[in-house]
Amino acid sequence: MAQPLNAQELDKLQLFSDAANRATELDSFCWTLIDWIEDLTQLEDCVIYIKFGAVLTQMAAMGDKRESEREITSRIGLPVGTGIVGNAALQGRSVYVPDVTKDARYIPDEYPGRSEFCAVMMHRGQVLGAVDTEHRDLDGISEQDRQLLQTLSTLAAPHVAALLDVADPERPDLAEAIADLAHLPVHTPGRLKSTFANITERASRSLHASRANIWLLNDSGSEMTCIDHFELNTETHSHGQILERSAFPNYFKALEQERVILAVRVHEDPRTSEFSANYATENDIT
Repeated sequence: MAQPLNAQELDKLQLFSDAANRATELDSFCWTLIDWIEDLTQLEDCVIYIKFGAVLTQMAAMGDKRESEREITSRIGLPVGTGIVGNAALQGRSVYVPDVTKDARYIPDEYPGRSEFCAVMMHRGQVLGAVDTEHRDLDGISEQDRQLLQTLSTLAAPHVAALLDVADPERPDLAEAIADLAHLPVHTPGRLKSTFANITERASRSLHASRANIWLLNDSGSEMTCIDHFELNTETHSHGQILERSAFPNYFKALEQERVILAVRVHEDPRTSEFSANYATENDIT
């Protein structure tokens, strides 16, 4: 299990957010992002893809694919749906492949990779690109590095959207919200409840989401309790609802197996369709 980000890592993520806020050009921003990935992680290979139409184009890289300070060796474009990266973009879901020799989607290149992790960049439900890394060893990408790569991808996404001219100018700055939340003093006695409320409220407002919840899984994994629920329309907080594994076994199983669940059709997705009969219908979740 990945360890919580330490103070130094959080400070560096804050500095990255500050640098990202000053970005004015997409190509330069992608190289800035790759430099921060190299600084924050233990990775020796990484490529940033940006989606133009139906093609994911390599914009920046480190390791064997970095020819010089701002040049990529044999820059390529991957059609969405091609390779591990293209399939991750097609599904809108980050993916980790511990052994690429057992995955027919893998496309070999200059780097002799044995394992691969692809973090998808999402903005308001739209795939903007991906950050992809490979490792020379089987199952060689640590959970800590995957967490950092996913965090950087999340922080980068709204800036990429703005530089691609698809951002909503009236939308609160998501990267700023994430950076602020990362520094909340959750260890301060008596602040935990207000911290949870702050997280759900900032998430809902930043994402223009109808509601946001934080759920706590019990030790046995048999149920989850809502410790804060924020409703944007009424601007109210509540808590206490319980979800039991016996009622939603597929959803609980998905939570154990996947870091992110993105269900674009809640009533049809097998991981979330169990909610159709009550929770999703009652709360108009689609």
